[in-house]
Amino acid sequence: MERPLESGVSIVEICVAILMIAVTGIIIMSFTKTTFSSYRDSRLTESASMVAEDKLCELDAAAFPPSNGQDTIFVDDQRYIRSWEILDTGLIKRAIVTVNIQTINGVKEIRLTGAID
Repeated sequence: MERPLESGVSIVEICVAILMIAVTGIIIMSFTKTTFSSYRDSRLTESASMVAEDKLCELDAAAFPPSNGQDTIFVDDQRYIRSWEILDTGLIKRAIVTVNIQTINGVKEIRLTGAID
């Protein structure tokens, strides 16, 4: 005996299709979250590098001998904790500027070293 062809889809097929769409959506959302987190962290790192470079230029241009110190600055509503240490090596002075930023993965430290007059 031959079964008649029925038009339409069964409930099992609908459930499998919904499950496949849900899994695909979850995977796409996971990749999107990772991408945005990486983008934000790289943007913060770039800004921290610029903040450190600004301080190094400021120390180099100072009319008086610079000393060790620390300050906090805000750029685009993000807090950057900046500290610097001056080392006298004899002929030149070396400045080490450290910038700490809070990222999603914890505190990140950027360190920049340069010679100052």
